[in-house]
Amino acid sequence: MAVPRQWIVRLLGSDDVLGRLSQAFSVAPVQILLDGRDYRLEATELGELSSPRDVMNAANRLLDRATALPYVYTGIAAHVEAGSAYWIDGSGGEHGIGCSVRGTLCRLESDAMAKLTALIPGSERPKVAVVLSSAAKDPSVAKLLSTFTDHEPSWAELFVWLEMIGGKSVLRDRGYASRAELERLFQTANYYRHGKGESLPPVPVPIVQARGMVRQFVSRWLEGRAGVAQRGAGTP
Repeated sequence: MAVPRQWIVRLLGSDDVLGRLSQAFSVAPVQILLDGRDYRLEATELGELSSPRDVMNAANRLLDRATALPYVYTGIAAHVEAGSAYWIDGSGGEHGIGCSVRGTLCRLESDAMAKLTALIPGSERPKVAVVLSSAAKDPSVAKLLSTFTDHEPSWAELFVWLEMIGGKSVLRDRGYASRAELERLFQTANYYRHGKGESLPPVPVPIVQARGMVRQFVSRWLEGRAGVAQRGAGTP
């Protein structure tokens, strides 16, 4: 039986971005930790792997999921990409040093940094860690998180997320928003997705407002799947 290895992925990029991400991901299963002057990724999931290629693929999946959550909760979209990894043997020796990861902040709402810091209520495990843990065993959560990108989502992307968390009827039945609010949101999205053959509602939803609404719906859906205490009626 192969002995589990302590794989570590080093992160290079903006200290501000990586510092904030380290606050959001300070507990297992995914941790971004300050190691001297550098940041590193550690994940319990990597310990069972032996191939560097498998480690890098797994690390990229984890980073995609991890960096999707700050956007859902705060409006920060960050992109972190793994380049290589190394492992530590039982004597403390390091093998495969030279990890290269890019960390960039792609967009920032005015109060997003404060919101991200506030996700950590003292020493309590943050919601984002609970949701991230659920992605390891819930394919629906993993699939949704994998669709987030490092740019402002378009109407088409917003519509995909809405459909992935149940669509208009399910969102209405579970009390995410009123029938009128959802009709207005979906009609606006359909107009900008298709153009021809679609009509705008009398008062269209601005895309900035739509992004905030969809983030709120997605966070509620993710928390429901992860078993976090629900806000309002209905469990996804």
